Amino acid sequence: SDKAPVIKSSDYGIKNFDLPSEIVYPYWFDITLPDDSCSQVLASYQIETTKAGDSLLTANKIPKTFPAIIENHRKGRFYYLCGDFSDLPSKIAYSEFDGIMHIKKIFTWGDACSREHFFWYFYVPLMKAVLAKACSIIS
Repeated sequence: SDKAPVIKSSDYGIKNFDLPSEIVYPYWFDITLPDDSCSQVLASYQIETTKAGDSLLTANKIPKTFPAIIENHRKGRFYYLCGDFSDLPSKIAYSEFDGIMHIKKIFTWGDACSREHFFWYFYVPLMKAVLAKACSIIS
């Protein structure tokens, strides 16, 4: 299939990190599986493949659904983003302007398969929530 992977957020990710329930992820990712009970999956990739792709996945023991964001509480709290979420192909020199997130979301709304759309609709809200959680732990 020529479709990009979709990231589906868990109920925990939606509720606690303001993630959309589903979004297209059009860039590179890595396949990582949490290996302990201290991990929580905030969102998962789902890939659609052809029969040939299914065979390749099966032969290499790769699941069609695997984590996109892992939160771990073993030694403090850390997050693993299983892909290049922060890559933005356009200049973001204007990103310091108040309200720029709302403006960029409007201009990328119709292009759900772009990296810019992913950045503004998924990555930015995720980072805001992660930083808010970090600030609440520190204070």
